[in-house]
Amino acid sequence: MNENQANKYFLFRDSKNLSNRGAEIHYHSCFEIYCLTDGECDSFVDDKLYNLHPGDIVIIPPGVIHATHYYGEKHGRILVNFTFHYVPNSLLEVLSKNVYFFRCEDTGEEINRIFAEIEKEDRCPDSFSEEVIRSQLARLIIMIARHEPKREETVSESSFIEMAAKYVQTNYKNPICLEDIAKSCGVSKVHLSRKFKEKIGIGLNEYISIYRLKMAKELLLTQDKMSICEIAYDSGFNDSNYFSWLFKKTYGVTPSQYRKNTRT
Repeated sequence: MNENQANKYFLFRDSKNLSNRGAEIHYHSCFEIYCLTDGECDSFVDDKLYNLHPGDIVIIPPGVIHATHYYGEKHGRILVNFTFHYVPNSLLEVLSKNVYFFRCEDTGEEINRIFAEIEKEDRCPDSFSEEVIRSQLARLIIMIARHEPKREETVSESSFIEMAAKYVQTNYKNPICLEDIAKSCGVSKVHLSRKFKEKIGIGLNEYISIYRLKMAKELLLTQDKMSICEIAYDSGFNDSNYFSWLFKKTYGVTPSQYRKNTRT
């Protein structure tokens, strides 16, 4: 989904018995509520790594990098993507908190009923369906907010992966080498590289590039007076030509074209 998409967007997907191909690392301009219904997976969100079991929910705000890695042969999941249009202003703060993971067994049946109601309205819409979906999403968000003290954070066996992601996000404007990241995490660079790719699905160098490109896109959208060269350097790229090449390879347009398209 790109930044030019309409303010009003909603998508519900209930997928069962899927082959366990993990989702590539990405981000989008809408909220996402992810609920694992079958199987087991690791969910990487921002700089957090969670191990999910059926019934667990992850809330992903717009612009937050995330990826999923599945275990076993099959899995099931529910995905709900929606824009601010579907969220009451009073609840935006709940969704904007940097707390992404929710596990509470005593709300499972109610959560299932909410998802079932949303799916029914999405499959057979009428003139009232949009308001029903809005109200059901509000119920879900309120439930999560009320049970916030009962949130169960997963304790990752690979906490150094979270530390590595945080290091990149803090230092992306500066030169970054694998040795420095590994040293800050207290592990060898070989072990860090292997576990990071195993859990996240991409190597650390690729993650660094993705994060820098994400920050560059934000500058292209918000800093009209900055040149492409200035944006490249401010995002951690030491070669503006390489930045433009990588940007086009990743997004299909040059930085200049992207900036122009977002203004029309």
